[in-house]
Amino acid sequence: MKKALLKFFERIEPDKKKSPFLHTLYDGFFTFALTPPHVTSGGVHIRDGMDLKRQMVHVVFALLLLYLFGMYNVGHQHFVALGQYPAFFSGFHLKLIFGIILMLPIFVVTHVVGLGIEFYYAYKKGHGIEEGFLVSGALIPLIMPPDIPLWILALSVAFAVWIGKEAFGGTGMNV
Repeated sequence: MKKALLKFFERIEPDKKKSPFLHTLYDGFFTFALTPPHVTSGGVHIRDGMDLKRQMVHVVFALLLLYLFGMYNVGHQHFVALGQYPAFFSGFHLKLIFGIILMLPIFVVTHVVGLGIEFYYAYKKGHGIEEGFLVSGALIPLIMPPDIPLWILALSVAFAVWIGKEAFGGTGMNV
């Protein structure tokens, strides 16, 4: 499987000089699908194939349970306010579906805006796509109210990425 995936990526690799934006996009998908061949060489680091992107993916997987409970809780609070299904497990599927309907646009807008800015900065810098937005993009929808207007959400995500992250140098450049 790994060899077939590697052949596929070798076959579709764009020329970096002709189309740097496509190469940046390609590099992001390549490092997401396959572990890069280089590891840390100096200092007191563990030399392992577990790079920062893999660690961030583990954090996002850990947040999935919070997403499920958050979506259920949004639906539960809605139905309790209406006076329907007051018991915790009554109408479970309806509560979950209502929460998904409210949370999905928030999740999509957060990722479209945030990843769009990430792709733009990666293209401008000539670097690969950084993985720092994986966790930010998973945390932002969890802290937003479910009835937030999507344009305010887009502005807050843009502010978080531009000012909170890119102004200080990107992923790993914490103050």
